[in-house]
Amino acid sequence: PLMKDLLKRSFILGINMLIIQALFRVDIFLLKAYKDNVEVSLFYAPHAFLLQMQIIPVAFAAALLPLLSRSFQGNGSDASYGYEKVFKLFWIVGIYVTVLGILCGPRIIELIYGQAFIMSTLSLQILMIAVVFFALHPIMGSLLISQNKELLLLPGSAVALLSNVGVACILIPH
Repeated sequence: PLMKDLLKRSFILGINMLIIQALFRVDIFLLKAYKDNVEVSLFYAPHAFLLQMQIIPVAFAAALLPLLSRSFQGNGSDASYGYEKVFKLFWIVGIYVTVLGILCGPRIIELIYGQAFIMSTLSLQILMIAVVFFALHPIMGSLLISQNKELLLLPGSAVALLSNVGVACILIPH
């Protein structure tokens, strides 16, 4: 039964990871369908930058997962208190990075990609709004996994993917 449970839980997490990867990549495919390579590259540059930034909250969430799991097995109030503090920290850092990225967008683009990509500044500034959610998603996932509720990840991830596709289909052609 242990192996069956592990396989089931791993399968759920694998499906969720596939949905999340599709969420992060579907914009590029939709953009390619409607726009030329120059416009795709102007979007992809800041998009790639944000994907690399995502490593930070994922690493922190992975480091916190064992601690959260142990906390929920013991005293649930300790786990709730710890989770609340981590959530607030990630929320504050996410907002700070978002505002900083919006305000310093031109400098970030020029520093990383050079003057040739300065037209992608607006894309970076718009995408920076998602940083708050990028920061919170791994923590929320770790919370659900630590409580053996990973199945609840799938609906939220699916809604995010469908919303992203819907918004992209509306905005990209214009």
